[in-house]
Amino acid sequence: MITKEQMKTFKAYPVIAAVRTPENFRKALDSKVRVLFMVGGDYFKAENLIKEFKERNGLVFLHMDLIEGIGRDIGGIRHAVERTGIDGVISTKSHILKLAAKENLITAHRIFLMDNQALESGINLFKASKPDIIELTPGLIPRIVRKVSSEFEQPVITSGLVSKPSDVKTMIQAGAMNIVCSCEALWNL
Repeated sequence: MITKEQMKTFKAYPVIAAVRTPENFRKALDSKVRVLFMVGGDYFKAENLIKEFKERNGLVFLHMDLIEGIGRDIGGIRHAVERTGIDGVISTKSHILKLAAKENLITAHRIFLMDNQALESGINLFKASKPDIIELTPGLIPRIVRKVSSEFEQPVITSGLVSKPSDVKTMIQAGAMNIVCSCEALWNL
């Protein structure tokens, strides 16, 4: 569940850093971003950096489907909460999001928009999983962002293929609350 303070952070900082390596983490620490998605890499190599980002900047989410070194179960989620104080979990899997919700974490349900069938399946998944945040990827499909934003109360974020400031502006105007990107040049917008 997203608190009012967390929602303020999301709204004040539209760009979310997507990080995979310790080098990405260090650059995120030195940037303006206040929300970080760990979308790959080794959890244990990043554990201290996660703590440092939390202390200095803000909110940290783990993409449980993509990171290595931690279980994709309640034990792994609890470990990350106890050791680093993560704020949320990202996944394409409803059962992982339900486990995270039981631990009072923010849940972000990600879907890949390969075609119209994937979109319809995603909409049905969102209705069933009731995530706190809906993440659509790739991130440059304004028409779909408008559609999903109009169907759900939850905030919509987008990720993938974002590389220019104009991409961020376009997606925010289409209704996305935030844009997740690994393009470090955009982290200081």
